[in-house]
Amino acid sequence: EKGILSDDFEKGMSLREQRYTQMFEANYGKIDVPKAVDFLRDHLNLSTGKNINSFPSAIGSTGVVSSVVFRPADFDFWVARGAVPMVYGEFVGFNLKALLAGEKSEVTPACIPRDAYLDSEEFKMELKRAEEEAYQRRKQ
Repeated sequence: EKGILSDDFEKGMSLREQRYTQMFEANYGKIDVPKAVDFLRDHLNLSTGKNINSFPSAIGSTGVVSSVVFRPADFDFWVARGAVPMVYGEFVGFNLKALLAGEKSEVTPACIPRDAYLDSEEFKMELKRAEEEAYQRRKQ
């Protein structure tokens, strides 16, 4: 159903797509697993030009509940773990073929460390703001 939320969501998705396009074009030929994780952790709001973790305008927003990077050529994937927003947590690597064969799953890199941004005052304030916004929406 069309309404304020769906309009905001569609606008946010368009902005996120534009941001991904910028990052892919700027890094063409240089994208590896750590770079892909950096893309997912990006929190530039294209509407304002500022770093902020608000959904739907930022990719790495406070609302990210799951995050995975896939490397299909060799069936490797990295899954974020930790607390929400998952994208800033540690990414742990696995190989799908090895897992399905019941073998030890080893990938390179084995993991991508959690982002230091989680410990920043900026993040703590943004998380508090997002929680307040969610509370206000639930009250409506």
